[in-house]
Amino acid sequence: MQEPMNVKERYCFRKIRSEEVSVMFELVKQRIHWMDEVGIQGWNMADYTAIYPLSYYESMQDNIFVLADRETEAIVCAGILLETDSRWKDESPACYLHNFVSRVNKATTPPVGSIFLTKAEEYARKLGKNYMRLDSAAGNDRLAAYYERQGYLPRGTCVEDGYHGILRQKPLKSRED
Repeated sequence: MQEPMNVKERYCFRKIRSEEVSVMFELVKQRIHWMDEVGIQGWNMADYTAIYPLSYYESMQDNIFVLADRETEAIVCAGILLETDSRWKDESPACYLHNFVSRVNKATTPPVGSIFLTKAEEYARKLGKNYMRLDSAAGNDRLAAYYERQGYLPRGTCVEDGYHGILRQKPLKSRED
């Protein structure tokens, strides 16, 4: 009898394929609908899909990474990883995560967002980065608590076209540290 696959081994972290970009966009729309249902203020408070339409994701394809189920190839999480970000004012070697989305979790779904973050951090280490950085909407306490549990602590704020964000950073230590 075959051993069950470890949850982390169940998923593959890789670059998105061109035919999958629309799948990421659908995950974003589903997440926005979920925010409306549970009363969380976030992407649903702005015209997020107009600000970041499908064409935006298509143009960013080379920087989109996904977490995909190894057996079904279904995308369960995605995000854009960049090596620069104008919201941050320092030049520290960092990897920046944007448009981070996971499928809407059901009670039996593994913590795919946490798995994606771990894999993205490993990727950033391989690039020689000292930090993994992201931002989250100010006032979204639930998301803030999630990121803090993942080790992403507040390091400042940003304001951009009506968006008020909290800059978050996680130091990356090499395997040898």
